[in-house]
Amino acid sequence: MYRLGDMIDMKIGGGSIGPYDVVTGAKVYWDGIAEGRILLQRCNDCGRHSHPRQEACENCFGPRLDWVETNGSGTIYSFSTIYRAPRQRPVPYTLGLVMMPEQVCLFAEIEMTGEITIGKAVTPFFVPTERGTLLKFRLASAGNTPNGL
Repeated sequence: MYRLGDMIDMKIGGGSIGPYDVVTGAKVYWDGIAEGRILLQRCNDCGRHSHPRQEACENCFGPRLDWVETNGSGTIYSFSTIYRAPRQRPVPYTLGLVMMPEQVCLFAEIEMTGEITIGKAVTPFFVPTERGTLLKFRLASAGNTPNGL
């Protein structure tokens, strides 16, 4: 996973081009993930949350956005289970959109620990890898559901 400030060399036809700065402007979000925190932007003018990172509020176009932490619990908004994957990745696995209480969706892998259905509650967990930390979700246990769902 690449973050702001990471420089990469692109390989095309055996030659190297670059280096390129990747994922411009997402450093705060990825630093939060590395610390086990999920950060979203919140508009200081209208209070609306946004993700991914914006230069201005998508609701009121206000430029005053701050990063705020969410508890990460949400519900499955949409998902797809993959049975044929590239690069020898073990299958099946599920990717989905998780609706946060702040009314923004996060795209992440959903751990297949039970029946995955739209509207089910999920909680986040973080997986360190050699290229950075990944955000994933798992089905919420009984009594540990967001917003009492």
